[in-house]
Amino acid sequence: MLNLKGRGLFIFSDPGGAKPILALLALYKVSSYKVISDRNYDFLKEFSIKVEPYKENHFEIVNNYNPDYLFTSTSYTSKIELVFIFEAKKNNIKTYSFIDHYTSFKERFNLNGKYIIPDKIFVTDKKAKKLAENDNLELYSKIEVSGNFYHEYLKNWKPKLSKNSIFPGILSEQKLIFFAPDPLSNLKGENRFLFDETDVWKELSIALSLIKNENIVLITKFHPNQNLKNFFKTIEKFPIHNSMVTSSIETNNLIYFSDLVIGMYSSLLVEANIFKKKILRHIPNHETKDPLIHLNIGKKSSNIDQLAKNIIDQLQ
Repeated sequence: MLNLKGRGLFIFSDPGGAKPILALLALYKVSSYKVISDRNYDFLKEFSIKVEPYKENHFEIVNNYNPDYLFTSTSYTSKIELVFIFEAKKNNIKTYSFIDHYTSFKERFNLNGKYIIPDKIFVTDKKAKKLAENDNLELYSKIEVSGNFYHEYLKNWKPKLSKNSIFPGILSEQKLIFFAPDPLSNLKGENRFLFDETDVWKELSIALSLIKNENIVLITKFHPNQNLKNFFKTIEKFPIHNSMVTSSIETNNLIYFSDLVIGMYSSLLVEANIFKKKILRHIPNHETKDPLIHLNIGKKSSNIDQLAKNIIDQLQ
């Protein structure tokens, strides 16, 4: 499995890869490392690990730090991991990457039409390994099932603040629903998944209006990659009573204190499952492929009536 001896250089961008990288450092008690990212998140402070901002100097970083190995996440919004893998391989440095989801395996390593693939790829489970093999990644790299390091970390996670201090306006009798939309529109979701996050919001808005429960409070936290301008247009057109959007409340606190978590395909739902939360997954088009179906997480719905019924059932 992992042999993290010597000086390690760790690179991440998207949050789905950032958390496992930071959890890996914490769980394995890695002592000699440098961590670099081109993004900044509210959860970084939780790990007490120094993360240096990327300033487009991968050549200098690799050559000056001279790591024994490179360990990266696999982001689809950034190519930072790939330029570091390319530079490390030029210097005969061992390269490892972790894939945190079940989509676009080979495309994660595409840099300007050329595939930059590390020496070893770690994936979450046997299904992910099979998907990676279907993309022929085993022809270029050794693929191993490692589990998700962040999920291991979460098994012992506890909130540092009380529910009242995090949600001072929420009454004890009110039910808190946390909605965590995937930014499918970034991936042209209407073409690829036959729907996107705005469709889910529309149907959630209608479902909650049918339920007419004044004790339901909906809190939405967007994925860091979300196109906010596009989504807020949908919110204005399909408003939800007793709802709010937050960017400041940490995601783990939102999951932990919610009575119900609603999403689609996000790995956040796996995290909610670790916390033993009630989960709903709304997939408006039942003909689309479901990358999480094998995990059997939460109740699923594909239309408004099913969604409304599932919300009522789960909040009883």
